[in-house]
Amino acid sequence: MQRVQTIAARLSILLLFASMSVDAAQTDQGWTEAGIKNGVTLTFRDDPQLNARQVRAVAELPHAPGRIIAVVCDFTQILDPDTRETRVLSGEIGGGYEIYLRYAPRYLVVSARDVVLDTR
Repeated sequence: MQRVQTIAARLSILLLFASMSVDAAQTDQGWTEAGIKNGVTLTFRDDPQLNARQVRAVAELPHAPGRIIAVVCDFTQILDPDTRETRVLSGEIGGGYEIYLRYAPRYLVVSARDVVLDTR
């Protein structure tokens, strides 16, 4: 049970920081609000071309960007042992970039996932 909570917490942090600088104006571009919890606004939209749901988590952080970018925005670092692959698709770390992650948990909590994060 603790392992599942650890994975869930790490994924929540990953999603939170991957989307932390998204402009509030973009919320109106097909995104549906899913709720706000602990200061994190969750939104989603369905992409019929990909047959996939995009999920976005947005929060204001009380820290200077320079203090957190190196720690939480470099997703080439393996944050979870169940992340099997990371690859920068475009851009540069520290600026805007897209990264591909292959997440395949050892335990059958969820099946393997392909994840693309747009970090700005």
